[in-house]
Amino acid sequence: MDYLGHTINCHGFKPLHTNVDAIMKTPTPRTAKQVHSFLQMANFYRKFIHNFTELTRPLRPFQQKNMKFYWGDSEQLAWNGLKTALTTPPVFLNFPQYDIKTKKKFPYILSTDASNFGIAGALKQQTPDGLKPI
Repeated sequence: MDYLGHTINCHGFKPLHTNVDAIMKTPTPRTAKQVHSFLQMANFYRKFIHNFTELTRPLRPFQQKNMKFYWGDSEQLAWNGLKTALTTPPVFLNFPQYDIKTKKKFPYILSTDASNFGIAGALKQQTPDGLKPI
C-alpha cells in the first residue's frame, strides 16, 4: 500500500518509488535555491539514509539566505552520494518483530553518535535473520 510518500507492507516501509525516481532525476543544481529545495525533498527520507547529516554537510550552507552559489568537487560528491544512498539497500525500515511461539520480543539495540556537525541515532532489532533497522 502506498501512503504519505511511503510504500508499506506487512514487514515494514520504504520510500515511495515514484518519489525516489523524481529525486534521482533532479539535475545538478545551478542555484543555491535549487540545492535548498533538493535538501528539503531528501530530508523527508532522511530516516532511510545512514549518516544523512554528515553526507549533506557540503550542501547545507546553501540553505542560508543570500548564499553565493559555488559548485565544486565536494558539493558534487555530496550530491551524488545522497542520490546513491536513497537507492542503495537497505532503504527499508522494519516493524518490530517477536517470536510467535514464545511471544517474546527480540532485543533492541540503540546506537547513537554525535559530532560538531550533528547528532544521530538508530534503533535496530536483533532477529534470527540478523540486525534489522526499525
